Amino acid sequence: MYWTVTYGNGTVSTIAQCSYCQTNTKTCPKCTITDADFNVTREQNSSTLLIQTNVRQKDGAILTCSKKNNATHSDCKILVLYLEEANIRLHDNWTVTGSVTVSNLPASDNITCLWYDSVNNEMHRLASSAAGLTPYTDSDTDNKYINVSCRLNTTLSPYMVGSNNIFVKILPDGRPFLAATVTVEEPGSLVLDESTCLLSVTEGSHVTCTCKNKDDTQGYPSGRVVWTNNAGSAVLELPDIQQNQGGVVHVCRSLWGPHDEVFDTLNYSVIVNPLDLNQERATGLPVATVVGSVVGFVVIVAIAIFIAVILKRRKSKREATKQRQDSAPTDDG
Repeated sequence: MYWTVTYGNGTVSTIAQCSYCQTNTKTCPKCTITDADFNVTREQNSSTLLIQTNVRQKDGAILTCSKKNNATHSDCKILVLYLEEANIRLHDNWTVTGSVTVSNLPASDNITCLWYDSVNNEMHRLASSAAGLTPYTDSDTDNKYINVSCRLNTTLSPYMVGSNNIFVKILPDGRPFLAATVTVEEPGSLVLDESTCLLSVTEGSHVTCTCKNKDDTQGYPSGRVVWTNNAGSAVLELPDIQQNQGGVVHVCRSLWGPHDEVFDTLNYSVIVNPLDLNQERATGLPVATVVGSVVGFVVIVAIAIFIAVILKRRKSKREATKQRQDSAPTDDG
């Protein structure tokens, strides 16, 4: 028994030669294979061929199985179902979008695209979508086939950290085609900005504390960092902080995932030290006002002393000049 393949350009290549099986022992010797792209086995009344490599290049080729004298033979045309085009992307909002085209499917009614995500080697259905069809008829066999286009727009859920394989099945055929692999990366743990998140302040201060992911790794798709009691911002603002706010726990959260799941939390509180109350009671003014008044007074005194010194020096000079004039000899003398 011989296997040959005839390609579209007319080239004929021998694939394998299989000897007859032993009738008494019902054993079949191994076939002699001359084309490594194929594997051929022989059974008692049949022979099986498997295309192992370069499958896409075999599309449209003619396989021929014949006896030694070629008196009888059987032909079949190879029709390779393959993913012709795929464009799948994972976005920051956890939606996965794109399209694929699968060629050479047998023509059928009620074509539907089913999308799956493989998580921990388990297939989870993501979505279904209508199919765009391009029919054609094979010129050699008159068989009718279709090229099928499928579009995807859905949330990636469930998912796993690392590589997520996206598959498409086209019903009623049902064979899965790997459309894409998308990668999911976790964000870093939460940390506080030490330059802004002070642990101890004076009453009346303006406190600012920034919460962020360690090493600014927000993950992919990226997550959000928010203070729960600060309008969803990553920066906590406490203007004119008062003593009763000291020790209050402020919670920072890292939200990540298709449904904003809480990935990490971090607490922050600040000690609020009182002003100098004795000084404030004595003057009836805030400490800052008292300090400002003292400084102003010192400046005024310094200026007064400076002016007095200048005036005294000028007076001394005038008196010295007068004394020299009084002691000087006259023309009558």
